[in-house]
Amino acid sequence: SFLALAKRARVGPADLNHEGLIEFFHFGNVFLGKTLFSGIRRIGYDEIICLDPSGKVEIVQKGVPDISCSPQTSPYESLEVLASSAMRDRVSVDLTGGMDSRMLAVILDSLGLNFEVAVSGSPGNREIYVAEQIARILRRDLNVHYHDISDFPASVRASFLACDGLFSPTVAHCYLQMQQARARRGITLAIKGDCGELLGDFYWLQDFPFYARRKTNLARLYSARLFPLRLCHHYLSPTYRSASEQFRSRFLRSMAPFASELNTQTYDRIVYRHIAPDYSGRMVTLSRDCLSCLAPYLERDVVAFGYALPRTKRFFDYYHRETITSINSEAARVLTPDRRMTVCSRYIDVSADVLRYTADFTKRLNRVL
Repeated sequence: SFLALAKRARVGPADLNHEGLIEFFHFGNVFLGKTLFSGIRRIGYDEIICLDPSGKVEIVQKGVPDISCSPQTSPYESLEVLASSAMRDRVSVDLTGGMDSRMLAVILDSLGLNFEVAVSGSPGNREIYVAEQIARILRRDLNVHYHDISDFPASVRASFLACDGLFSPTVAHCYLQMQQARARRGITLAIKGDCGELLGDFYWLQDFPFYARRKTNLARLYSARLFPLRLCHHYLSPTYRSASEQFRSRFLRSMAPFASELNTQTYDRIVYRHIAPDYSGRMVTLSRDCLSCLAPYLERDVVAFGYALPRTKRFFDYYHRETITSINSEAARVLTPDRRMTVCSRYIDVSADVLRYTADFTKRLNRVL
């Protein structure tokens, strides 16, 4: 626990990590193993901390294979293992109506796992409407969670503690409520669809249609996909303003070690190693006190499978489309909540979706301009 370590170390304002605090202020989390204090860092995903009887501390590398190594299983096979091992759990699957959570739900349904589906939002939210349609097709109970802010001052403190002081308590507030409501219903395992984009081309779109270039544009990835909003440096005092103004250049330098042969491979590695642990990872662990939570798309073999997919399979989320359509074509025809496209792989549906996507993209671009 970061908070327990901070209390034990009796750290104070003089010990603050300026870079970590700036990242927390702007983004609600802290990147690359840093914390809010210079003397405390997070253990890396590939590290084991060993203490010998004399008190000597040694860091041993686990040797986890990189995602460029050949995957041992496909996403479907990975979910087969999950379904067989979760038969005795009471399972709830996030269902927003988008491609990632929908693919999870239809695969687990085809594998015979007994589960409910759940969605959070506000009344009238289109995500809830789409989730209701999918739930009806799958004949699953849908539980809708509406964000409750009636006791916000007290509950946001509980959210801060659940996030261990390293993730925005306001971002986590609604999802933590949803997880607690699941636990009260007797749910023991929640399944999330985080980072299903690593089976599609979401993080590649800024380079469209050049998905096999040797030249990588990290600045474009930064501004188009990771941090599209300008940071408000003027909110800060001079000491912190300087650290804030240097964030972009620091972040671009930190992405350099993830360079691969192709631009899109580099983007995958950055998202998996740089972004997912600090956002999706925290959303998985924040509910550890009330139930277990899994994000199957973040399994190393699943990410490696996406990394190795042909570019054509990931373009326009074709892998999602093909998988969902082959298992449940009726669920594939329901329009997504954001761009109102199907997730079908049939040529006629894909053609219509391209037109819808182009119209939506043009509208968004006009707003930006």
